Amino acid sequence: MHLIDLLHFLFDSPIDLTRCRVGLQTKVPRKGGVEVKVDDHAFVSGLLEDGPSFTLTASKATRPEHTGFTLALSGSRGDLVHHSQDGPVLHARTGVDWEPVKVLGPGRLADPAGEVPGWADSFVDQLHAWAGAVTGSRPPASVADFDTGYRAQRVLEELLRGGGRV
Repeated sequence: MHLIDLLHFLFDSPIDLTRCRVGLQTKVPRKGGVEVKVDDHAFVSGLLEDGPSFTLTASKATRPEHTGFTLALSGSRGDLVHHSQDGPVLHARTGVDWEPVKVLGPGRLADPAGEVPGWADSFVDQLHAWAGAVTGSRPPASVADFDTGYRAQRVLEELLRGGGRV
């Protein structure tokens, strides 16, 4: 869901649900002697209505160097890849060579291994935004609203409904 939100935020383009492929897998069927009943590896690939193709991957059951979240986009002007283990760096290519692009400054709190960069600080930022909104001392600058969350939830529901399942 967070990666779908990120696509919407970065590109302000709807996802073409008719051209998506979805894969949900349970790669670790038992943990601690108990049957696992949730997926631990998922991917969605498809197109945004405005053009770029994308692949989203979230996995907690793969080789340690691949565990986490991956966002990969390819468009007519270049490519963009980010893996949560790369921290606040994404990789962009507009020609032949890939260039690292730092997207966040130093964090106040350490993120857990494999989490999206800034994950730990996001909770602190959220609390400050809520407190400022309640007291009126700091109105929210740009906060996701109900419609934003509902938009991503509708995409997720349609993808899970079975369209394009592999």
